[in-house]
Amino acid sequence: MKSPRTGKPRCLAEVHAADVRDRAAGLVRIAAPMVIASAILPPLVRRYTQHRPKVVVRIRDAAVERLVDLVAQGDVDLAIGPDRPTSEDVARTSVFESPWVRWCAPDHPLAKKRQLRWSDLRHQPLVTAGRDHERSVAQMRLNLPEDERIVPIDVVDNISTALGIAAEGLAATLSPAYVGIWAEQRWGLVKRRVIDPEVMREVCLYRPVRRVISPAAEGFAEALTDWVRSDAIKKGRRVPLRPARN
Repeated sequence: MKSPRTGKPRCLAEVHAADVRDRAAGLVRIAAPMVIASAILPPLVRRYTQHRPKVVVRIRDAAVERLVDLVAQGDVDLAIGPDRPTSEDVARTSVFESPWVRWCAPDHPLAKKRQLRWSDLRHQPLVTAGRDHERSVAQMRLNLPEDERIVPIDVVDNISTALGIAAEGLAATLSPAYVGIWAEQRWGLVKRRVIDPEVMREVCLYRPVRRVISPAAEGFAEALTDWVRSDAIKKGRRVPLRPARN
């Protein structure tokens, strides 16, 4: 192989160095929660590596609560998932927003309504995955009076469990709309908007501040952000226009 500048043959080390510099080679480690790790990232990785076969992308599924720590500790180069508080070691960039919605079986009593109010959920069996709702959904926060707060009958660890329970009509579940890639296609659940107010879940890309990531990771981060944002537009999600924040 010859150098494009000098026309002289290049050794393998020079070729590899050029590939790394041009983001065409390297290892990228990215963490994401279950739905994003299993259904959103793999198609992008396949598309990305088809054009950059020397880039290897490793997906690590992780709990939402672990995303920031994994980046800060250097266990991964990047992470993508719901918004979480960050430290001085991790920067957070908003990628898209997705509304919290109710998922239920097609024969559920509330499935007949096109949209719901939070008051409609107060006396309905509801199961949630994790306790993120207690921080993100004001109507479910622990500091509310008991007669005003929406309290789930059960809290499970995994979203797949919550969706499975909902599919059998045992309860409904509340989660961001982007889990529809599982909820609708795998479990046949019905999505209903919850308004007054509509509560949004922000999905962010996390990256280290004090540690320099590889050119391959930089390139993948750009491609990931562009692809997810364009896909969000197609599916009716809100894409924020504000700049990155730490």
